[in-house]
Order: sequence, then C-alpha cells, then structure tokens
Amino acid sequence: MGTTRAYFKYAIRRSPESFAEVPTHLLCKALSQELGFQVEQTECVPLHQNPLFCPETKKRHQLDNGYLERLREVRRQEFPVSTEHYDTTLVFHHRILLGSQQDMDDIVTAFVKIERNIGRLQKITG
Repeated sequence: MGTTRAYFKYAIRRSPESFAEVPTHLLCKALSQELGFQVEQTECVPLHQNPLFCPETKKRHQLDNGYLERLREVRRQEFPVSTEHYDTTLVFHHRILLGSQQDMDDIVTAFVKIERNIGRLQKITG
C-alpha cells in the first residue's frame, strides 16, 4: 500500500469592488512577492469555460447531435455567480495557516500594503 499526499488550499474571496478592479491574478502575484509564498487564483474555472468540459472530443462518448447542440447552448450562456467566484477567489496552501500569530499578521499587512499602493498595480493593468 503506497503513501499518498493530501493538501488543501485556503481560499479567500475578495469583494469585486476591492482592490480597485485589479485582476485577481495580478493581486496574487503581488501578494506572492510580498509574502514569499505562492498565492494563486483559484483553479475552479466556471464549468462552461473549463477545458475539461468537452466530452465531444472523447471518442468513447457516443453523443448524438441533439446532445451536442445542447452542450453548445450551455457554453453560450452566462453564469455570473460562477464567473464572479472565479474572478474574485485566491488561494494558498493551508500549511501557511499553521504559522505563528506574526505570520498571520504578515498576511494582513501584505493586503494592507498592496491596497495602499494599488496605483502601481492599476498602471500595470492599464
């Protein structure tokens, strides 16, 4: 019996209005640089945009034209809640939360510092 590793990511969802409309991937990059550990945008892409949601590319699926048309119809729809979740959620490895109180304060301080210097990120996004 082999050993498996499990890990969890801690998710932070920012309000869409916070950080002056700076894209989450740039906020994550700035936080990663400030904190010295990886902060990423969630990988939970809305299902209708997810590259894994493409059963028509798999030969093992016997899909009729009616099913394929319904699938294309789903992809044309908007899913604002899923999209907003993807656009506003950032994650980091749960082990970060096992640090000291000072480590937790450093995370808060990084957010505050980036918020105070938001103009620099806004220039990047143009």
